[in-house]
Amino acid sequence: SSKYTTVQYFGFQIYTGGAPAFLDQQEMDDDHGNNNNNTNTNITTRRVPNPECHGLHSYGEAVLEVDPVLMCYLGHADPMVDAEHRLRVMRRAVERAYQQQQDDPSVLKIFVAPEFFFRGLSSSGSYEFTSLDQVYGGDDCDHPICSILKGLEDIVQDERFQDWFFLFGTVIASQTNATEQDYNHLFYNFAPIYKGFDPKSVKNGAVPRGKRFLLPKRYVSDSDFLNEPFATRKYTDGNWERGGWEELLDAENQPNTTDNPFYKPRKRYDDHLFDNWKNSLKHDAGYTQIEYDWLVIDGIVMTLEVCFDHYKKTALNTYLGDIVKGGTTRIPSSSDNRGLEYVPIPSTMAQIGLVSSAGMTINADS
Repeated sequence: SSKYTTVQYFGFQIYTGGAPAFLDQQEMDDDHGNNNNNTNTNITTRRVPNPECHGLHSYGEAVLEVDPVLMCYLGHADPMVDAEHRLRVMRRAVERAYQQQQDDPSVLKIFVAPEFFFRGLSSSGSYEFTSLDQVYGGDDCDHPICSILKGLEDIVQDERFQDWFFLFGTVIASQTNATEQDYNHLFYNFAPIYKGFDPKSVKNGAVPRGKRFLLPKRYVSDSDFLNEPFATRKYTDGNWERGGWEELLDAENQPNTTDNPFYKPRKRYDDHLFDNWKNSLKHDAGYTQIEYDWLVIDGIVMTLEVCFDHYKKTALNTYLGDIVKGGTTRIPSSSDNRGLEYVPIPSTMAQIGLVSSAGMTINADS
């Protein structure tokens, strides 16, 4: 049973994709001809570089439908400032939602933001890091990823939000790949998830348990990253065809994105590395990993998926696989009364299914 009888849902709708590298600019030319009384206006259209992208050094190709389109990642050149600005936007969105809440403790308020909300401005379209300390550095936070997590914690640790559940979109992160495999980076895409709480309910200095979660995304779609400059789907005679953008850009603004994990053999994020970190993140920072896309919050059974994982039926496959294995899968369950524990997946399936995406819609088959 749950103390909540009703759910109020808030979806934060904001575009989190790249910006077009070029804009169509219309120019008018008045042609008076031989007779000054007759004036014809000719309208011509020419492509000009988008000033939003200029100087960001983040160009790459996006495959939209069939033809590739040159785009750029947007953000601030300083990763810490970039994270700060994005947190400011998120905080405003939460405050706007709070103004519309049903002020009733029996109503669970659910806030969901889109995938890729926290995406750094770099050639890999991510916040690059080298060690786990930069993902969560505790009080010594000097990296955008841990800055994001600390900033989100500050939002939810508020008496006003103790009946709120937050899925704050996703964070895109990467590491340089030190192995000899045929790709430059290891990529991560994970959702920071929180149950709001009154900070006075936690002993001073204690790490809250069962209030912070991380949900790794498993599958990469072809739209998750911009491609290397000429890595389009037009593959001819052993070479990727050029996109024809060079003549429209100056030497300082040529495409320069790094490898796209979708076009590598794995077609997955390196989510398996979260298994190496989950104990440290849980013990040191209070973050519980949602390994199977299932979670129980105050007696409410939920599935949580990020975009393409929903299409690949990760939560449903977990449920069906658990039946085959005889109900041995254990998922995190958190409540004010019992704290954090691990329980079987209920046979009644989920009561609420949440999907954070940047384009994926709910799929009935999933």
